[in-house]
Amino acid sequence: MDSVIDKNGNSIHVLSLLNTAFGPGMLALPHAFSNMGLLPGILMVFIGAYNMYFSLRLFTDLLVLIKPSDYSTLGEIIGGKFVS
Repeated sequence: MDSVIDKNGNSIHVLSLLNTAFGPGMLALPHAFSNMGLLPGILMVFIGAYNMYFSLRLFTDLLVLIKPSDYSTLGEIIGGKFVS
């Protein structure tokens, strides 16, 4: 008997991750746009996207530079004992 994971490969995991990452935010966007207006809402989406890109880029550059054994070690290096 084949399991769902064997039949679908990683697609089920990717869809679950996308649902978790984008689901609640996408549902809240119409309310945010109605409070803010169309142009400021679009501007805020682009500012948020740039900030996310910048932070993920910084994170991956540090991963390559420091080569920590795990994420908790990287967290300690970046934020000290307060973060981890």
